[in-house]
Amino acid sequence: MLPAALPIRYSLSDVSLGDWIGLRRHFGLQTPDPRPFMGEAEVRMIRGHLRPGDRMLEWGCGGSTLEFSTHVARYCSIEHDARWHGRIRAAIDARGLTNVSLLLVPPDLPLAGVPNYARAPAERYAQFRSYIDAVGRFGDVTFDRVLIDGRSRPECAAAALPWLAPDAVVFIHDFFNPKYDIGPYHTLVLRDYELIDAVREGQTLAVFRPRD
Repeated sequence: MLPAALPIRYSLSDVSLGDWIGLRRHFGLQTPDPRPFMGEAEVRMIRGHLRPGDRMLEWGCGGSTLEFSTHVARYCSIEHDARWHGRIRAAIDARGLTNVSLLLVPPDLPLAGVPNYARAPAERYAQFRSYIDAVGRFGDVTFDRVLIDGRSRPECAAAALPWLAPDAVVFIHDFFNPKYDIGPYHTLVLRDYELIDAVREGQTLAVFRPRD
């Protein structure tokens, strides 16, 4: 049996990301007060780029939604998992975060077989087309900051381009994780974006600006 209360830290180095997320979701440890599953350096770096008047977009909701939405004017998040979406929606409501818009956009194809990140770009897009393109569902708005921490990350980065404000900054979590160290995965992002900052330890974080 789990203890009544477990301390939730920003990172657990001895537990894999997939296992930790699975445990959190299974036992409900993400409610009512989840925190970003990121290293402290990653959280600090993102916070350092946020401004009170920013409009922020996110693919992949979670503790990051609850944390970073308190530092910006408007926060728009897209999630593919219905159960996770429901829990985070409840946490948003419990905190009274009225500046958050949270969309549930299920995958277009089943999540089976080869993991999404290891698929070819066309397959990743086909599997999450509606999720990727959901950036257009928030109305006529441009985004100052974007956090990509969900599925089909290179395709989300490409989809964000038309919706970016002139001084936009884009964060991609886990960018230097070895499992994502696949030529086309990184090449697709670096074709359109310039790396301006990074955390290369822990789960890792890459910070980009669009190329001119």
